[in-house]
Amino acid sequence: MLNVYDLRLEEPKTPLWKIALRLNLFRLEQGMTTPPPDKMNVVSATVSRHLKKAKAIIANVGEERFP
Repeated sequence: MLNVYDLRLEEPKTPLWKIALRLNLFRLEQGMTTPPPDKMNVVSATVSRHLKKAKAIIANVGEERFP
C-alpha cells in the first residue's frame, strides 16, 4: 500500500491501472500494452482501495491510533 501511495504522490496524474503495472500488481499478457477494458476497471478499483487504506493508516498514525 505504501508503494502505491508513494507512486501516486510522485505522479498524481498517472492512471491507476498504470500504477498497478509499474508495481507489478497486475501482469499483461504477452504483446499487450494496456489491460482489456473489463480488467482495467478491476485493476483501477484495486489500486484505489490500496490508496484509501494507506491514507486511513497514515491518518490514524497522526492521531496516535494504530491498526
